[in-house]
Amino acid sequence: MTTPNGPILFNSTTGSDTAASGLGPSSAVIGSSAELDGTSTVDVSFDGVSLSGISAGDLLYCGTSSGRKFSVIASVDTINETITTDDAWPTQSGVSWSVGGKRRSIAGSVASLDNWTADFKGDYIVQFESGYTENFTSRLRCRTGGSFKIQGDPNAATRPKLITSADFVVGQGHGMSFHNMEFLKSATGGTLIHMGSGGTSLYRNCKFGDSTNLPAIAFSTNAFSILEGCEFTGTKGIYNNANIIVVSSGKFKDCSIGIDFAYSSTGHTITNSIFDGCNVGISEGTGGGNLYNSKLIEGNLFNCVDAGIQIPANASLRQRCVLCKYNVFANSTYGIEFVGNTMENTKLHSAYIGNAFYNIGTSNYRNDDGSIYDDIALSADPFTDAANGDFSLNNANDGGKVLRANTTNIGDTTVHPFRQIAGDLPTTATIFHPLAQ
Repeated sequence: MTTPNGPILFNSTTGSDTAASGLGPSSAVIGSSAELDGTSTVDVSFDGVSLSGISAGDLLYCGTSSGRKFSVIASVDTINETITTDDAWPTQSGVSWSVGGKRRSIAGSVASLDNWTADFKGDYIVQFESGYTENFTSRLRCRTGGSFKIQGDPNAATRPKLITSADFVVGQGHGMSFHNMEFLKSATGGTLIHMGSGGTSLYRNCKFGDSTNLPAIAFSTNAFSILEGCEFTGTKGIYNNANIIVVSSGKFKDCSIGIDFAYSSTGHTITNSIFDGCNVGISEGTGGGNLYNSKLIEGNLFNCVDAGIQIPANASLRQRCVLCKYNVFANSTYGIEFVGNTMENTKLHSAYIGNAFYNIGTSNYRNDDGSIYDDIALSADPFTDAANGDFSLNNANDGGKVLRANTTNIGDTTVHPFRQIAGDLPTTATIFHPLAQ
């Protein structure tokens, strides 16, 4: 298979769905009389245009009435004026074609929005340019596909937006990844993103939902999902039915529940994230209980109303091997709350290590389950400006100064657990842990 020369470009203002393929010369080479004979070779000689600027690895678009519309170019015959691609085409005469330029829209480029990634290959990169916006009135579904990448321009001044009144469904494909994108609703309620079973996906520097048309669930998943540096706004930010999720450097703003582990829930990792203004940051077992095992909750900030972490009353709910460490719980009724006193069912051992608490209304723990070590009690506000979303640590005695000075040892190395770098997202600046100074 031929490796593409770069990303397939989309621009909702300057692009074209009839005279561009998205990958090739910056000014598209176009024609209207291609002959397709059911093979991988396309005869464009009737148009009499120069093919000298087209290379292997560019993308050919043919406006076929059915079947394939895109394929990567394997070779170009400038003498006989034919283009050979990696894939065979249907049989059709007098077809419009193009190589290069920029595409205008998803809807104008695919045969069906119900399976809009059907023609994508594992090495494809679909890239939307700064300010790209597209609205959909029907469900946008990734039903099949491989490990392709869909992204906004990493240097975009304005993240591209995909907006739907229905929902986006991702499933039945392994290794798909989405970067630097916004997914929004144009109608209140419902689910914005649904990760169906049978898939694995990475989301990086993406935004799900906003307060204009608040989704009931911003991101729902039955699948294996990695979410790095993402923002979630919805009645529920993440609703997890099954399988493993990894959330790092996330932001959950004004959700009823930031992350709802509704059913069987094992192996999750939630690190270096902010839960700001949520009633509950992380909730366990609202869908009926079962086991939730082997979970790491580390380095997060819970600035919540009711509780940072809450386990509802449920006699069947059991907790095993959960490590909760170096988190900050602030301004809530409880820090960590077991609503029902069901210790005979839930006390299957968890560990709470080095967590900090500030302005907790009733108690740091309610019906706590597990072993508690090295709690940090703060009597002063540790944040620079929490009211305006700045949770960097201040230098107040009994506040931020305590956390900035806190250390732990890993062998011979001394580390500051409340001042770790969370990652380097694709922006102009390094993104730090929410509590970094």
